[in-house]
Amino acid sequence: LKKNDLFFLDTRCEKISKINELGCHYFIDDLPEVLNDPSFPRNTNPILFDVSNENLSTICFRSWFDISSHFFGCVNTEDISSYVKHITEQKVEKVEQIRGRGNSRIYRISMQSGEKFAAKLYPDPTFDLRPRLETEKKAYNLFNSNQVSQIPQLIATGRNLNFSLFEWLNGQSVDKPSQSDLDSLISFVETLIDLSQKTPYDQFNLASAACLSGKDIENQIYDRYTKIKNIAHKHDNLKCFLEKDLEQTIEKFIEHSKSNGFGCFFSCLQKSKQILSPSDLGFHNVIKSDMGLKFIDFEYFGWDDPVKLVSDVLLHPGMTLTNEQKKYWVKKLVEIFSYDPTFKPRLFSYYILYGLCWCLILLNDFCEFNSLKRANASMEQHNKQKIQEQQIQKSRNILKALVSVYYHGFPYE
Repeated sequence: LKKNDLFFLDTRCEKISKINELGCHYFIDDLPEVLNDPSFPRNTNPILFDVSNENLSTICFRSWFDISSHFFGCVNTEDISSYVKHITEQKVEKVEQIRGRGNSRIYRISMQSGEKFAAKLYPDPTFDLRPRLETEKKAYNLFNSNQVSQIPQLIATGRNLNFSLFEWLNGQSVDKPSQSDLDSLISFVETLIDLSQKTPYDQFNLASAACLSGKDIENQIYDRYTKIKNIAHKHDNLKCFLEKDLEQTIEKFIEHSKSNGFGCFFSCLQKSKQILSPSDLGFHNVIKSDMGLKFIDFEYFGWDDPVKLVSDVLLHPGMTLTNEQKKYWVKKLVEIFSYDPTFKPRLFSYYILYGLCWCLILLNDFCEFNSLKRANASMEQHNKQKIQEQQIQKSRNILKALVSVYYHGFPYE
């Protein structure tokens, strides 16, 4: 925009007068009283910016992403080609969208030079203020500058485009991890520990959903539960699951962890015992290439309690480890973190609470924006009700396993 095209006006009357003077075809405002004012120009189409999206009196959008899509359409492969050309200053031969990972769209980019890249378009940040691109860029810069071979190269980022470009990896997903795959995962944790010990603490923020005490986990459980409970009245199956199953166990499990003999539930974990964590480590974020396992997706990277990392690998519904593999994972990680005498008791005490977090995370698909993010990432039609039923069942399965932990103790010792 040119400076002469920017206008700052003190009153509603002056604003409407300027809209009329400019002959705007469209005008976007977050104040319905401006758009509904009797003097608002009839030839100007009013658009309301309203995050709640509850105003029915005019055309309303809840994010700038939606407004952009309304005027210019959804981001397509031609747009992605332009993004790549802008970032690399090279000509693009072909763009193919491949299966989305989580909330982001992923593309395979073939350049006229013969090079191939992986491109990531991050989700609309309107309802998620976490700086995904910036966080991932910092993480990749740390790995790449330390010549960590288990990580692909970050090629470039476009902050204004909400877009990153990575080295393309030929490989496959790891659906049934072998013993060798598990050893590679453990080796990567050792790499994280090494980097953590030589990285200044103030260089990174806390990981997404980091928990540095039992109290942090408790707060996260109740925050997640409150969010889900506030929408449960719209879904009978969800309401029934919360009231008959989940609600009754939360307080009981928390009290169990508090009285489990560890004694440091309210104490913040020392910085020297924290590690830099992806906050989403697992084989769902791995590509198996000819050069071994390559770890991807570091949008939530930062400092955290390693107990959370170990627990998440055991609990993540996308992981397919056998019971023997889980026991091996725990055995090796307890050995690796043996320099921290509180690691093992924290794991035994907090595991059941991290399990409750996962029960609630799985129910996020009942939240409107989470289901929209899922659809946006894949650009496919989804049976929303079917997915919600599946998520409730997964949550119920985890809860059933946690009840057994409550009565019989940690199962992977």
